[in-house]
Amino acid sequence: MADRYCRSTSTGAANGTTWADAYTTLAAALAGVSAGDTVWVSQAHAETQGSAMTLTCPGTAAAPCKVLCVQDGGGSPVEPPTTLASSATITTTGAFAITWNGCAYVYGITLRAGTGATAAHMIIGTGTGIFSSVFDTCRLELLTTATSARLYLSQATREAYTLLINSVVKLSHATQRIHPKGRMVWVGGSLDTTVAIPTQLLNCEPAGAGEFTIEGVDLSTLNTALVLGGASAPAKFLFRNCKLHASVTAIAATAITSEGAEKVILDNCDSGDTNYKIDHRKYEGSIIQETTIKRTGGANDGTTGFCWKMVSLATPQLFWPLESPPIAIWNEAVGSAKTLTVEIVHDSLTALQDDEIWVEVEYLGTSSFPLSLLGSDRMTNILSTPADQAVSTVDWTTTGITNVNKQKLVATFTPQEKGPFIARVMLAKASYTVYVCPKVTVA
Repeated sequence: MADRYCRSTSTGAANGTTWADAYTTLAAALAGVSAGDTVWVSQAHAETQGSAMTLTCPGTAAAPCKVLCVQDGGGSPVEPPTTLASSATITTTGAFAITWNGCAYVYGITLRAGTGATAAHMIIGTGTGIFSSVFDTCRLELLTTATSARLYLSQATREAYTLLINSVVKLSHATQRIHPKGRMVWVGGSLDTTVAIPTQLLNCEPAGAGEFTIEGVDLSTLNTALVLGGASAPAKFLFRNCKLHASVTAIAATAITSEGAEKVILDNCDSGDTNYKIDHRKYEGSIIQETTIKRTGGANDGTTGFCWKMVSLATPQLFWPLESPPIAIWNEAVGSAKTLTVEIVHDSLTALQDDEIWVEVEYLGTSSFPLSLLGSDRMTNILSTPADQAVSTVDWTTTGITNVNKQKLVATFTPQEKGPFIARVMLAKASYTVYVCPKVTVA
């Protein structure tokens, strides 16, 4: 595997073999390497181009290239370099886009697309190839103030994977957004809103289906919406352990159009010092944490008691209910029946029945191999006659509920292998609110 050097101020042979003879543009450096090679980019590299720029990396998924911003040693060149840096910049001006293709690990590079008010996109991965790009300690910036400019994290028609590690995204107009596709993971880093706060950060259009995870990212200056929504795309947006603004909303358009459309999941994301917040938005409804209405002795983070507030829309059915987050409990006992109980409360004189709400428990119910089975207290099948779920007598704080109706969901099953029980509460009653304590009991 070869090393090649890139520094915009070099005046030598421009063949990339040394700092003195470094390539002066990253495009030329990438054209001069093969799969698995390394491009060393000087910390002083500052490249500007007044036309569209395509950076095509010859790396493959099995042998990605490495594009590393490093200290070049100045008057005493270090070859190969030993110290990473993060100050190299690559910029297009005017209405000209930056497109990145291929498979690579990129460290410490700032990509800046466009200037002025004419649209200039940044596209990470396009065409029909396989694209796997990791941007570590980088910045992806739209400098153009055009309303239609987008940061496309893949427009590829095949496998597409983009990983941002401790990287910063900057948008420069309120209507600019990130358009992900394929698989995108953003871990650490932040959103730079010094120029503009986008009205929605991400937008998955019908051509943008995929799985998108944003974890440990500082989004605290975004006071609008995380996801546009309503795009009819089979996509999942998962935000986990992120710092948020107190006014941010999970999704701007509440009309998720079908069971196969997008889902927006926020787990343990907050503007303050809590670790129990959730916000799940699905076609069937929403699930958030509730700290006023709560079970006595129920779920607690050590300081604050809480439950889950499940609010269905008019859309759930017996065969696609609003599904709670999973509740996992490790089990050591096998061969004897277990009973799992979930406590609920709701505001009605009428009991909920077993076609309207139930608990499902996934357990290892087959000996000799880990084949899971489902235990449930749902009515037997779609043609069965529903029955009331059991009455409960546990204590709740029920401030704001007029007609307190306490019930419990009870599933009995017999595990045959050690392993986790995974319980989920299913709400199929349309346009209804139920409070669920996620601290279950097993006897």
